[in-house]
Order: sequence, then structure tokens, then C-alpha cells
Amino acid sequence: MIQRMIRRRKAKAAAMFCALFAFMSLAGCSAGASRPGGIPQDNAAKESSAEETAENSGTAASSMSESEEAFARREETVQNLLSRMTLKQKIAQMMMPSIRNEHAKEQGGITEISDFNRKAAEYGFGGYIIFEANCKNSEQIANLTAGLQKTQLSEGNGTDIPLLLAIDQEGGKVVRIPESTHFPGNMALGAIGTADSAAKVGDIIGEELAAMGINVDFAPVVDTNTNPNNPVIHVRSFSEDPDLVGELGTAFLKELQSNGIASAVKHFPGHGDTETDSHTGLPRVRKTLEELRKKELRPFAETIAAGTDMVMTAHIQYPEIENETYVSMADGKEITLPATLSKRVISGILRDEMKYDGVVVTDSFGMAAIRKHFDLVDAGVLAINAGVDLILNPGDVVTEDNIAEMGDYIEKIAQRVQTGEIPEKRIDESVTRILRLKYDRGILSKAETWKALTEEEIRRSGEEAKKIVGSGEHREEEWELSRKAVTMLKNDAAVPLKDASTVVFCPMEDMLNSVKYAEYRLRESQTFRTPADGSEQLKGVFYGNAPASGISDAIREAEQVILITYTTSKDSMNPQKTPDCAYAHEVIREAHAQGKKVVLISSLLPYDAVAYSDADAILISYGGRGITKLQMESGKEPVFAGQYGMNIPAAIGTAAGMSKAEGKLPVSIPEMNEKFEFTDRILYPIGSGITK
Repeated sequence: MIQRMIRRRKAKAAAMFCALFAFMSLAGCSAGASRPGGIPQDNAAKESSAEETAENSGTAASSMSESEEAFARREETVQNLLSRMTLKQKIAQMMMPSIRNEHAKEQGGITEISDFNRKAAEYGFGGYIIFEANCKNSEQIANLTAGLQKTQLSEGNGTDIPLLLAIDQEGGKVVRIPESTHFPGNMALGAIGTADSAAKVGDIIGEELAAMGINVDFAPVVDTNTNPNNPVIHVRSFSEDPDLVGELGTAFLKELQSNGIASAVKHFPGHGDTETDSHTGLPRVRKTLEELRKKELRPFAETIAAGTDMVMTAHIQYPEIENETYVSMADGKEITLPATLSKRVISGILRDEMKYDGVVVTDSFGMAAIRKHFDLVDAGVLAINAGVDLILNPGDVVTEDNIAEMGDYIEKIAQRVQTGEIPEKRIDESVTRILRLKYDRGILSKAETWKALTEEEIRRSGEEAKKIVGSGEHREEEWELSRKAVTMLKNDAAVPLKDASTVVFCPMEDMLNSVKYAEYRLRESQTFRTPADGSEQLKGVFYGNAPASGISDAIREAEQVILITYTTSKDSMNPQKTPDCAYAHEVIREAHAQGKKVVLISSLLPYDAVAYSDADAILISYGGRGITKLQMESGKEPVFAGQYGMNIPAAIGTAAGMSKAEGKLPVSIPEMNEKFEFTDRILYPIGSGITK
């Protein structure tokens, strides 16, 4: 058994900032560094801002923003609650199970209060994570969260501690709530390059989550995406520039918090240079601590100084930093402990070196990186001893069986405390941090209100949420940001398009609705006139319904061609491996054979611009989500039902000349060789973009 003790350090704001400044200096920060979009790196202004925000942080170790009297009240409240809790109640506070069925035969998720919720409430979990399976619409979600809080307080284990209700609502590629405002995603915000844009997104996401009773957002992602082969982060990252990532992440989290939503920056110490998805495997990054300090750790340092409520860990091996190993259950081989379970990473780097004393939450224990290789009890012990406070998704609490499994999990962790493998002091430290967070975000103070909720009040909460979530005003903000992010890398007299018949080749069927919505926007702005016969000028053709033999006819019937690509990895840029890639190349060849130009819209990974360099114009939208349901009636605003994205319609609008391209590449794009592998030669450097 491995004994690990964690040291908690309390620091004043000035000391914390001085440590941050020293850390950033070690990383080689320099004044005046340039950023995409022409944003200067003003270190003097940043230092002033960081000191101010550190002093105003409600989650910093010594509660720097509160008067001594208010601080004393908080500590008295927290210690009174802690003193009344049994060991198992404390451990339950450190657990955030899911309320969907991921590991049981019966798939699905809880969408309303049931007997199972009441049974789960008896354990007094610290919170629940909400997934898309729990989300039908905003009204239902608001009713569910209110019901969960009431159930926890009315039928819980007697601690009278409300829940953390968390969700991954990053914006862009990762959203859980169908009718919420999705926004174009972090890399699109990086292409815009202003803190105001990230603040706007954080504000609206925060407002919508608060309206639905969700109080934790596992966002923003502050990974620095430096590897074009990254299969999981890519457009979820703001940029490959750590300073831009830190600035936009800070702006985002501050606005989340202004709406009462706890922020959780992720994935510490950085998921941007991996080539394995930790949902399906266990990534390994061979970087030294000095190398991490120079890039990956810098956005975390900045957002910690700004007062993030939580830091989420990454299930990534760092063998140059951590030398402790574990025998994998998958193949019996020794593996390096990932950051989530590493005392060197969590207590050593995050706590001691970076002076962070807020809540540390793991990435999901349901991911293959943990579940495939580790016994879950061992993983829990390692994580807690490493300095983690909150274990995310150690199991589901939907069926009677998996609720019992979670109860057994708590019992087994308690046994490890009783045998001394986990010091009880380590448990108390974590629960103290969790309770402080609940106090600071106003969650504890709402206990009596939630407990007394009537059915009518719960119903009304849903009606109010419906007015806010995905409102027309919010979606218009989303459209403007999507439009501003569009980046043009090439234009051989192909843009703007003529007001004429256009065939749009789409790799996904729901993108056909994106084409319809784009035409609506073009006609509304009078960029395109409505033909006398009322016919559509943008004709969407879905790859899957149009075999290569039909490409020629589709192009012949139009005057111009738009080709949308959806690239998820370097393999999907290889026509020998991916039919969609081969199809796209055939579109370009046939269009050119007919004397027509092709406007390429790279809808997800911007790196595929190198794969289709023979297109006549190349635009990047940074998001490839289509529109699953779209109701279009003449003379009326379109109605969205289900998931939707504005990136593709905005790019089509830019191609047609509705607005000029304003975005600048927030990442560099390397060339590919004949083996379809990225080389060291950069074709489009960071900051590229034609705006004239």
C-alpha cells in the first residue's frame, strides 16, 4: 500500500500572484508577443488583471475576496457541516456519479424524478454529472435539476448539503443540451482572437445553464493544441498559442462565474499534444516538466490566478515526470500512472508549485484510460492520495443494481481509510474544499429554498428556462461569432460566388439543412435574390446519396461548386483510406474538367486545408455540426429542433459575399507528405487569413 499525504498551503493574493509570475517567468514569457488577430501581449496589463482577479477569487485558498468576518462565517459553516458527517458521508461528497445508463444493459438516462433518484439520494453524493441522455429540452432539464435538489435535501442522508449539478457545455463540438445556444466553438473564438468574444460565449452559456438549475460547467478547455494529429481536443482548444488560450479561457470562466456557475478548466496538465483519445485508450506524452512549463502549463497558471473554481485532470501518462507504475488489468504490463492518479502531478505540480488549493476533479472514471487498465477502487485510492477532491463518474446511479454498486464503492474506499491506506485527513481536506465551493457559489445558502419547493414552483422554473435557453437573441450572437470566425486561406478569384445556381456537396446528411439555412440568410440579407420561379439557388448533395458516377451531372446542372469536408483525423485526409476524401477529390477534378471553380469549406479540422490545396478557394469554419431538424416557413424565422450549428451556414454566407472573412488561423497548418503524414514544414502559419 502506498501512503500519500497532501500538504495544503494557504497564500495571500500577492504571494499567489508572485508565485504565478515566477512560474510564468520560468516558462519564458516575453512582453509584447504577438497573437493571431493582431492582439498584443501586454504583460503589465495582464499582471494587474491577474492580481486583481486573484484577490477577487472566491475559491482561492484563503478566500481572498472576503472580509475576515465573512471568511470566518464561511469557515464556521463549512466546519460545522464537516463535523456532523460520518466517514461514508464525506466520501460520498467526493463522488459525482452519472444519472445515465452507460454500463448497464438498459441504456438511457434519467429525465425526471423517480424512485431510483430517491434511493440514490440516501447516499448524499456530492453531485451528479448530466449527459445528453438526460436532456430532452430546457423545460425538462430545469424541472429535473430542481427535483434532484429537492430530493437530495428531503430524502437524502441528513447532511442537508445540496448537489453540484455539472455538465460539459463547452460550446461548439461539445454541447449536451440540444436546444441551447451552441456557439461556434473554442478554435473559432481563437480565430476571432478577442477576449470579448470568449466573454460573450461564457456569459450566455452561464446564463442558460443557470436558468436550467445547472451550477457547474466543465469548461473552458485550456489545452494548447500543438499536435495536428490530436484526435480528441483539436477544435475544442482555442489555439496553439498558450497566451491566447490563457486570455480567452480567463474571459470565458469569469463570465461563467458571473452567472453563478462554477468553472472547471481542463485537462491538466494538458491534452493538446496527444495522438490517443483517452476515451478509448491511455495516451502517453514524453515531455519533461520544463517543456510543459514553456507551453501547456501556462494557460492553467493564468486561469488559476483568475480564480477558476475547479481544475480537471487528464488521463495521460507523463513518464518523464511520473515514475510510479501500475500493473494494467488489460494485459498485465506495467503502465505509468496517468496525471489523474499521480501525486507528483497533482500535489507536486498543481498544488505545491502552482499554489492551487481549489477543487481538483478527475476526468471521467468511465473512460477507457481508467476503466480498462485500473481496478476502480485502486484508481479511487490513488486519485485521492494524489490530491484529487472529486471523482467524476465512478459509476451510474440509475438502476437498483448500479446504485448498490456505488454504495459498495463508497464502502470499499472507506475500508482503505480505516486501514490507513488513505489518511482521513486527506478526506477532510477534500470535503472542506468541496463545501467551500458550494458556499462560495451560493449553493449551500439555497438548501432551504430547494427543500421547500412546490410542484408548481418546479413547473414554473421550467417555463422560465424555456424563455432564455436558445433564445433568438442568443442565437443571433452565435451567428455573428460564427461569421467573424470564418477564415479564408486561399482565393483564386472564386469568392465571392455569383448570385447563381450552386451545388453544395455535403459529407453528412444533416448538413443539407445547413445549406437551406444558409440560403435563408443569403436571401434575408439580399445577398442572393429570390429567383422568379422561387427555386433554390443552393442545391445540397449528400455524399452518401450521390455515388461518384453522379458527380458530373450534379456539377453540370450548376454554375458553381461548394465542397464541404468533415475531417476528424489525418487518416480521413487519405483518399486511400477514406471514401469521403476520395469523393471530395473527385468533385474537385470533375469541376475543373468542366471549367468550374470549387470553393472548399473545411468544416471541422482546419488541418485538412493541405489535403485539398487544389481547390480554388479555401475557407475554414472550425465546426462541422449540421442541423438535425429545421422548420422553414415562408416569411417566418426558421425554427430549430434538435442539435444545430451555425459554422457551415456562416462559411457559405462568407463565400457568397454576405460578409468578408475576418478570422485568422489560431493554429499553424503543416504540409503533408506522400504518405499522408504531417511534416515539419508549415504551409499556413498561425495568424494566416485573407481579409481583403
